[in-house]
Amino acid sequence: MLIGLRALQGTITGFATACATLIAAQADKKHAGVALGTLSTSSVAGTLLGPVVGGFIEDTVGLRPVFFITGSLVFVAFIIALLFVKEDFVREDKKVQSMRAIWRAIPEKYLTVVLCVTYFIITLGLNSIEPIITVYVTQLSVHLNNIALIAGLAFSVSGLANLVAAPVLGRLSDRTGAHKIPLFALIAAGFSG
Repeated sequence: MLIGLRALQGTITGFATACATLIAAQADKKHAGVALGTLSTSSVAGTLLGPVVGGFIEDTVGLRPVFFITGSLVFVAFIIALLFVKEDFVREDKKVQSMRAIWRAIPEKYLTVVLCVTYFIITLGLNSIEPIITVYVTQLSVHLNNIALIAGLAFSVSGLANLVAAPVLGRLSDRTGAHKIPLFALIAAGFSG
């Protein structure tokens, strides 16, 4: 049941993609980087605070209430989006394109493939340690009681640099061009590792 609910929760991740698409479509080209950087900052802030708050709730009231509280928060987010997110969208009556036609319309196919592969590798690398953080913290903290909170803090620290860097890199991409920023970020990450 837990795996099924986790899979259902994973379907909500499409919300972030829809937000990015909506902001990219609504923001003017000069400020698109800042707008998307702000969205990334809010997403990372949630990623940073979520494990800490979840760990605190688990240590305070137990594991079961965490699921009900987070489910309630997702419902509140739904209500906020339903009531306050407005879009000027007029559907055009045109034929739905096939994937092959969409692929042909992409101007820089090579760049798209490289970015998709790179993003996949980065996400795989970052998320592959998530399941073992709690186990590792448990082994290190034999005599401590707040293991869930400590594991939440350990997991949240990884996104702190992203929280700080997203708006800065967004502004920088508006000035220098978006192609250079991912390359710069990967080089910096490579040297820090």
